[in-house]
Amino acid sequence: MGRRRVSETPAAPASEPDKSVPARGLLWFSGSLLILWAAFIVYEIVVSANPTIVSRGQVLAAETLVRGRLESETRLVVSEVLWSEKGAKQADFPVKGVELDAGSDRRIGAEYYAALERRDGEFAVVPIPFEHAPPPGIDSRPIYPASETVRKQLESLRPKGN
Repeated sequence: MGRRRVSETPAAPASEPDKSVPARGLLWFSGSLLILWAAFIVYEIVVSANPTIVSRGQVLAAETLVRGRLESETRLVVSEVLWSEKGAKQADFPVKGVELDAGSDRRIGAEYYAALERRDGEFAVVPIPFEHAPPPGIDSRPIYPASETVRKQLESLRPKGN
């Protein structure tokens, strides 16, 4: 009998662990982290989408800043005077409310803040001071929903001494 040539390589010992297990674990961990990060980004987008931003120029040009309830699309009944340059009190406002220009995204019965001035003996919402004509679709005399975010912005703009 002669020698035979062996062309097969010997099998790996059964005790050697599979090296792909730690790599799979790292891949699973990285994928989970990516999904959690993406979920957090979506949450931030939903929570902080379209925040109300108060017009600084409008508030600073106002004679009086009030809070009130929207009785109709064009009427705000004043419930609180936040500040007034000329000492206006709640009793100075009409019982039926201050007439407003029609605006979008207003809910009847909700509370709003409004920057007002006296024009022809009546109170009216102060327009936003644009350098040029306002873009189409922009409410040039906005009122703001009564939220904590808006209140903080208004407090930071309050004139000294009011």
